[in-house]
Amino acid sequence: MVLVISGNPAVKYFYMPAVIILPFVLLAARAIYLNVGFKRSDLLIVTAFSTISLIHLSIFGFQVISPSGSFLFTIFTALLIVRVVPDFGRRIVWLMFFLSIISLLFYIPTIFGVDMAALFRPISIPFEQNNIQPSVHIGIHNYRMELGGLNRNSGMFWEPGAFAGYIIFSMLFLFNAKDRLSSIMLIVMSITILTTQSTTGYIALFIYVTGFLWNRARSFSSISKRVVRIVITLFMIFGALLAYSNLPFLQAKIVHQITNAEELGSGWQITRLGNAIYDLEYMKERPLFGWSLSNGTRGEADEDILERQGNGLTGAAVRIGIIGLLIYLTTTFNAIRKYFDNNYIAAYVTIIIITLLIGEQFILYPLFLTLMFLPRYIGRDFPRTRHIGDTLPLLGHPINRLA
Repeated sequence: MVLVISGNPAVKYFYMPAVIILPFVLLAARAIYLNVGFKRSDLLIVTAFSTISLIHLSIFGFQVISPSGSFLFTIFTALLIVRVVPDFGRRIVWLMFFLSIISLLFYIPTIFGVDMAALFRPISIPFEQNNIQPSVHIGIHNYRMELGGLNRNSGMFWEPGAFAGYIIFSMLFLFNAKDRLSSIMLIVMSITILTTQSTTGYIALFIYVTGFLWNRARSFSSISKRVVRIVITLFMIFGALLAYSNLPFLQAKIVHQITNAEELGSGWQITRLGNAIYDLEYMKERPLFGWSLSNGTRGEADEDILERQGNGLTGAAVRIGIIGLLIYLTTTFNAIRKYFDNNYIAAYVTIIIITLLIGEQFILYPLFLTLMFLPRYIGRDFPRTRHIGDTLPLLGHPINRLA
């Protein structure tokens, strides 16, 4: 349910507040029933973002209450899902693995010319369509009509880039895995990312694979490790240059966005690079705490520009300020470091998160916010199922009471 409210546009057809509140209510009820305890760091994180929201309220007045309250509500949901659900990382991996398989079942026929969108249109969810890129959404899969006729896999999410981002998010929990099942999952999910044809997704996947292979090389002897890492680096650089030069949604797309931003062409602000340039002007004016979660505080005449901002990194800096963004990134790094007990992996994962944020506004949804609250990981047999007693210490709850 938390994943659905983090990216499935079909929920917009239903009463949105109820859809968002329901997971929180269930998680809160579960937390109360289990008498789940919270860490001191949890309270510090919530207090930090609450303070930023109060600063916004003092500057901009009551117009920021609803969006700021909604963001804090999202943070609480992220905290609860990590504390209430045992072995959160393993579960999100399995979920995205199965969603990847389901998406391929719906997507593969389109490669062979089957008009799946027309086939499912009679039973699609009739939510308000985007005039530029309409879609046929059947709840579990989104057939999005792409500009230029591209055939891309969106899964159940609002666009292919979001799907790719959430897949890579789940793959982060497999960064230290070495068993055969993990390898199968990584292969299936990597293939699914390739079907999204997402620029940011491809870049993040390249960074992930490079770091994953480098981490695997740690088990070799000193000399072998250096040789293997040199080979990996050269191979990945060659592969990246080859992909960049030949795939239309990499070089051509990036060059077009740069040129369009330089020339201030039509819609330049809603590209990823244009977003960064556009957001920079607002960041200069309010760098520390930002402009709040309300778009109205910026007074932009063209609402379409504000609504379609895609660069989640600079967008977060505009909304919660550089301080808010740094709080998110530093707490995420620290949580990942404890989760894997490895500074190298923590640094690499943080770089991947930053890359994904450039592509989408992930920080506005609960799933990416869960990274701030990850517990210390116990055990090394991930992703195989362990006895529930093994995961209970993650909840800060006595083993015998729930078992």
